Amino acid sequence: MVQRIKLSIKVLLLSSVAGLLLTACGSEPVQEGNTLDGTSWELVSFNRNKPLGHRPITLKFQSGFKVSGNAGCNRYSGLISLKGSNRINMDLSQKEFDEDKNRILTTKMYCPSPSGLMDQEQSYLEQLANSRHYSIVGDTLKIKDGADALVYKRVGN
Repeated sequence: MVQRIKLSIKVLLLSSVAGLLLTACGSEPVQEGNTLDGTSWELVSFNRNKPLGHRPITLKFQSGFKVSGNAGCNRYSGLISLKGSNRINMDLSQKEFDEDKNRILTTKMYCPSPSGLMDQEQSYLEQLANSRHYSIVGDTLKIKDGADALVYKRVGN
């Protein structure tokens, strides 16, 4: 009986030490659920590159899974769905907004400068549409589609 208690204490101590080591290594927990509701973000890294242009690329989450923002030239808005643990789904593949299919509507302006801005905007919107996972650590939001990531900093909230 005494040996069982000693073994239980050792297991408990080892578990505690392992937990402390993981915390010390900077393993901050990822927020789950609809922690995006009411938050605003500005893109700081687009596949490890600084975004082009004078206007910030933004993303705002409103109640009811509504999103809106600026893609560098054009504004966009629509709906998203958050599923399970940090899964996100947006569909930008259609031209028309359809609330039942979570589609995003964009304006259709042309911005000639800086060079490459319109291509970046199209790539950004496609990547946003193809992304399936997100994580929040501190004031940083990452939205990923496979190996590529959109990295945002929290603004205004």
